[in-house]
Amino acid sequence: MLEAARAVFAARGAVAEIKDIAEAAGVGVGTIYRHFPGKEALLTALIHRALDEIESVVEAAERTTTIRPRLQVIVEGTLRVHGSYGWLMEALLAGTLAASSRDAIRADAESRNFDGRIQALLAAGIEAGELRGDLDSQLGTLVLQSLLSPWMYEKIRSRREPDGVAGALVDIFLRGAAAHRHEPANEPGPEAAG
Repeated sequence: MLEAARAVFAARGAVAEIKDIAEAAGVGVGTIYRHFPGKEALLTALIHRALDEIESVVEAAERTTTIRPRLQVIVEGTLRVHGSYGWLMEALLAGTLAASSRDAIRADAESRNFDGRIQALLAAGIEAGELRGDLDSQLGTLVLQSLLSPWMYEKIRSRREPDGVAGALVDIFLRGAAAHRHEPANEPGPEAAG
């Protein structure tokens, strides 16, 4: 049922009706309501499912040992989730879900500590000398997340082959964050001189 709901909402947006989902799932409307009290509960279940998928992505990145593969796993996995659930993430960010659903989802996401875990992966890259020593890992996490927003994914995907998007985003991030062994760290740039 959740996969049918995901597909129907992806095609029709949050205005899709329970009867459309039941038809796509090959079940009666009553079956949907036995599992979910309404459309809002179904949307919330889908967001928790998306968060479960992001959890798997972060866990996979945590099992890697160097920064490029870590970032590649994060970017590829997040883009895959956006491909399936981007429309739902946009609805969440746009505030079209009920406040109680947003609060429950926010609490779930915060309990998983995605930001802190990605920040720790970046900090490990700094410690290993793979990323610039002056990189603020918290700001780096925010920059990485902004590259992975659902609306950015759609813009990038329209200009580039899907297989090349993840690599391009990792390259963009690393060009600004990678340690440059030939450049002294913490020296002010030309704009700071005067």
